[in-house]
Amino acid sequence: MEKYVPMIPYMPKNPRLYHAYVPYQNDTKEYNLAEALDKGSLYVSLYSPYDRTVSGGECLC
Repeated sequence: MEKYVPMIPYMPKNPRLYHAYVPYQNDTKEYNLAEALDKGSLYVSLYSPYDRTVSGGECLC
């Protein structure tokens, strides 16, 4: 089995201290526009609702 090598690296080769690095989105699964507006995210993998019945809104991820 071959090891997966992404076309775009997740991090720079020489990251600098105190700089934020955001990885590229590889997932292309998208909600339709109406559902994306309702959920607050276009991408399915980024949707992470909170349980409103729990004090403090515990994450369901």
